[in-house]
Amino acid sequence: MQRRSSSELRYKARCPKQINVPPLNLLFLIDTSGSMDQPDKLPLLKQSFRLMLGQLRATDKIAIATYADNAGQVLEPTSAAEKTSILGALAPAGRRIHALAGWVTTGL
Repeated sequence: MQRRSSSELRYKARCPKQINVPPLNLLFLIDTSGSMDQPDKLPLLKQSFRLMLGQLRATDKIAIATYADNAGQVLEPTSAAEKTSILGALAPAGRRIHALAGWVTTGL
């Protein structure tokens, strides 16, 4: 009779401590044109923002610029703790793309 032996090794990576992580300053440039108004585009982006906001700290800041018919800053750098303000800034608008102007008008 043969003896079978099995062994299992499990490793779990340590999660990095966020104690020494400096505050984040994130800028998002978002296409809000009509082509983004599909279930797998802008709505998915909004859902992703909700998930991301749950991972950020109050010291982290988010700014949002959009582009479509016109480009502009829709949210000045805002604490990640202000989830309602951040999610409210993600309203779709416009049709044409002016990506460069979106970056320039944020002033970041």
